Parts: sequence; C-alpha cells; structure tokens
Amino acid sequence: QALLQKLDSLRKEVRHEIGATLTTQSLDETRAQKAFIQSLQETSNKDIVSTSIQIGDFRKGNWEGWYTNGWAFGDGPLIGAPYFNTNGDLIDLEAPHASSRRYGTGVQGVLHSPYFTIEKDSLSVKARGNGGLIRIVVDNFQLIQNPLWGGFEKIVDNQEWQTYTFNLSMVKGHKAYLAFLPGHYTQHQYRIDPENYVDIQYAYAYDSLFVAPRLNSTPSSLVNHPKTSPKVLHLIATFDSLSRQLHDPAHIIGVAEGDAVFSPVFIRGNKDQLSKEKVPRAFLTALNTEDAAFPQKGSGRLAWAEAVVHRDNPLSSRVMVNRIWHHLFGKGIVESVDNFGLQGKLPTHPELLDYLSLYFMEESWSVKNVIRQIVLSKSFQQGSTTLSKNQLKDPNNDYLHHFPIRRLEAEAIRDAMLATSGELDTTMYGVPVPIHLTEFMTGRGRPRQSGPLDGNGRRSIYLAIRRNFISPMMSVFDTPVPFSTFGKRNTTNVPAQSLTLMNDPFVHDQASKWASQILSYSNLSSKERIQKIYLKAFARNATPKEVEDAIAFLQDIEKKYATNPDPAVSEHQVWTDYCHTIFNLKEFIHLF
Repeated sequence: QALLQKLDSLRKEVRHEIGATLTTQSLDETRAQKAFIQSLQETSNKDIVSTSIQIGDFRKGNWEGWYTNGWAFGDGPLIGAPYFNTNGDLIDLEAPHASSRRYGTGVQGVLHSPYFTIEKDSLSVKARGNGGLIRIVVDNFQLIQNPLWGGFEKIVDNQEWQTYTFNLSMVKGHKAYLAFLPGHYTQHQYRIDPENYVDIQYAYAYDSLFVAPRLNSTPSSLVNHPKTSPKVLHLIATFDSLSRQLHDPAHIIGVAEGDAVFSPVFIRGNKDQLSKEKVPRAFLTALNTEDAAFPQKGSGRLAWAEAVVHRDNPLSSRVMVNRIWHHLFGKGIVESVDNFGLQGKLPTHPELLDYLSLYFMEESWSVKNVIRQIVLSKSFQQGSTTLSKNQLKDPNNDYLHHFPIRRLEAEAIRDAMLATSGELDTTMYGVPVPIHLTEFMTGRGRPRQSGPLDGNGRRSIYLAIRRNFISPMMSVFDTPVPFSTFGKRNTTNVPAQSLTLMNDPFVHDQASKWASQILSYSNLSSKERIQKIYLKAFARNATPKEVEDAIAFLQDIEKKYATNPDPAVSEHQVWTDYCHTIFNLKEFIHLF
C-alpha cells in the first residue's frame, strides 16, 4: 500500500510539472479536459443509430459502479496521461479510459462491471492491449469453451484501438457481467507476462447497428510544446523503477468484490412462484445477532464474515470446537456434528462445550490453542482400558471414563506406512500429485497419465482428488466421496479392509522399502531389528512374548525362501513379509 501511495504521488507530481508548462491550472482541471468530458456527457441520442444500453463508458472519467480487484486498474480511469515521442517531447494528453497500466504493464488486477440483464443481441467493447482479456460471465459461470461458448472470451492483442463484438442472442434474459484483465488463461490456468496490459474506452449493448457516442472536442494537442524538462524525465524514470516492484509472483488474483444481489422469496418453496418484493440481505435472523442487516452495496461478504464470528452469534464457535473435539476423540460433545438443531443429539457435556466455545473466541479463534488445551487435559491422556463397573454405567463411553479406541482415517493409515518405511516427504505445500490409476479405474474423464504408486512419498493431503477416480485403498477405509461435505465420516469394519492390507500393491511396496531400511542396520541382531520396528510402528518396545513370536515367524518364512540362490534376496523377502504383517496388526491402524 505504501508503494502504491508513492506511485500515485509521483504521478501527480509529473502531471503537475507538465501542467505548469501548459497552463496555470493543474492538468486534471484544464479547460480542454473539462470540455472533453462535458462534450461526452452532453452527446445527443442522434449519434447512436440504434437504441443501445451503456454498460460502461470510461471516457467520462469515472468507474460508474464498476469494481476493481488487485493493483492494475487503480482507483479510477486514467485522465490526461501524458504521451511522449521518441525524442522525449510531450506530444499529447490521453483521453480518459480504463487502463491496467496505471502502474505499468504486467501488473495483476481485474476490472468488472456491475451485474446487468442481457436485453440486447450484441455487445461491443472498444479496447486495445498486449495480451489482455475480455470475458463475459453469464449467471456466474465462465462460458468460454468452444464450440458453443468460445465467443464469450476475446484476447486483446492490438495496440491500436479496436472494436470487439460479442453475440449475446443465445443468453438474452440472463444476468451477466463484463471482466477485463491483463494476461491470459491456458487450460484454465492464469498467466501474466511483464508486457501484458489492456485499455478500455467503453462497452455498449445493442440490437442492430451501433455507433458509439461521438466527442465534440478532444484534448488540446501538445505537439508544439517544448522538450520535456529534466525534472519530469527524472520523475518518470523513478515512477518506472518503482512500478517494476509490483511484479511480485507471490501476489495472486483472489475473489473480486461483487455487486449487490437481492433475491425474492420462493413462495412455498416453488421456484416459479416468486414474491414481488426482494428481500434485503441480512444475517440469519434466528441467531438474533446485533446489526443483522447488511450494507446494501457491494457483495456483502465482509459483513457476512463479521456476523459469523460476532460474539453474540452462539453457533459458530460451538460448532467449530465440537468438530475439533470430534477429530481428537472420535465423537463430538454433540455427536451429530452436522446438526445442532432439534433433530440432532444433545451435548453430553454442555458446560464443557460452553467453556471451549468462549475460550476459542478469547484466543482469537486459534484452532491450535484449542487443540493444545484439549490434548493437555486428563481426559485426553487417559488410557484405553476400562473397569467393568464403569463399562456397566457408561457402555457408550459418553462420559469418557476411558479414552475411546478408534481407527485411523484413511489418510493417516497411508501416511503411517510411508513414515515407517522412511519414504514420507514432509515438505509443506506444492502442486497436487496425480492419483495412481489401476487397470480397474476406468470410465469417463479418466486422466491420460497415472500418478506414481507411492504418490512421490507426499502426504495424503497433497494427493489430487478426482471425483470419479478415488484411490481404492483410501476408499475402502472410508474416505468420503467428494460430492458433498462430511462433518463426520463413516467408520466401517469390512473384509475389504483386511484384504486391502494383505494385497494392495502400495502396501507391498512400502513393506519392501521398510525391509530395505531395516536391513541397512547390518550391525543389529534380529531381536534389535524387531525392537526398532516396534518403536517405529507403535512408539513402544516389543514385549518379550512379541519378540519370541516374531523370531518364530522369521524362522518359519526363512524356510519358504531357502531355495532362493541369492541369500541377500532371500533375507530381504523374509523381512518384507515380516514388515507386511506389522501393517496388518490392528494396533497399526487403531489408536489405543
């Protein structure tokens, strides 16, 4: 923000210095500019051959309700921008127009119109640019794909003013908005190059022939003015140098501020019976928070967010801490984590829920602090064993007389296998790893290439999710199908889970890699290797009985591979089978 203020200050100083050469008034207030803008505003309808609707005309020198996001377009159209020839002479003043070059080319930002209803067959935009983009977004959907909708996006790649025309006849009656931005999309991925920009004069919708409103005067020509002063050239050079700092690759385009939308009531839920009155936007009145009414301009997203976290809102913090408790204990204080209403379950510990809810807000809505508070409690640190008398009084463990035994989620099971084998990549962030495709994963939308079997060792959170191509291993351990949200996952116990742990190629692959790691400790005895395996898998030492059983198991399977002529291969196979059995123990996939 400080950089933007400095650039704006420099721009004003340049314009002031130029204005001192031309007139005693500042450049923005020159008589030529005033006449220019006034002539546009007073243009008569005789200049428009057909009846047209103005979507935006930036030659008037204002946004007229348009919205901007990012830095590129600044806080208004460019007015009186100075033009220089190759000798450094000031040659002209630019007419007002919207420009993504307010701070130079290659700066990110979006300019988009208020919502409008498409009533005309065509829309024309007067624009110029280098790698700029014009998009018409209909009903909030980006209709840009050929053969039907390719005409709803146009690349602006001519540095002279051109008219770009869109055929809207197929979508008359729909709501839409126009969006301008420097840069371009390739396969839905946005990219902006240092030289990209887009300038726009106007946008009008019409039915037949269209002629834009003419201007009765233009800015005074400055061709005969003397060479620009060294001070102005120095200011311009400083401006250019600072503007390059805006090319920050870490700065990305997010959600842009939108227009106000007011909706009617569906009478008795019927979409074809709409109330005549449109309802002003407000928060959920049932929650009775203060200042329930929202500002009636703009998207209202900020007002909604503030209402969600308002201290008088009794729901948001309670739902969140209940879900945190659910993920730590396997069951929420309110068991129906998605339903706090009359059809949901009552809280087992209402005072505890109140306490954690207030603590969450007092700790600035810090999830980490709430987790720390819970895991340091005696309830979380209990053992999973129980006394029979307590079991009789509390068979469902509603009152937490012991820590509940629960199975790990599918992602944690996979990550645990990678961690024990030494293959887990704990690097944060990065692009998703494509899903590994088996021969049985067929159907519409199947990716052309399969990802690696081990997902490059990345944590499960970084595996790409494709709705119709879920990893079979993850699916069998109850990973939700990504069609809707799941506050509480199913936890099944079916034969397919045991069969997956026995036969899945990923499980075999990790067992083999774990065996290679164990065998690399050549100075350890078999008993010491077994202890190392137990420490890695269960964070505890093996009991004497477990060591004894493991030695017996190793001796049995050594006979199976005794015929192999290569002792090293035989030894690796023995330890691979043993590591595989560890993956199949209940303790590996459950928390006790």
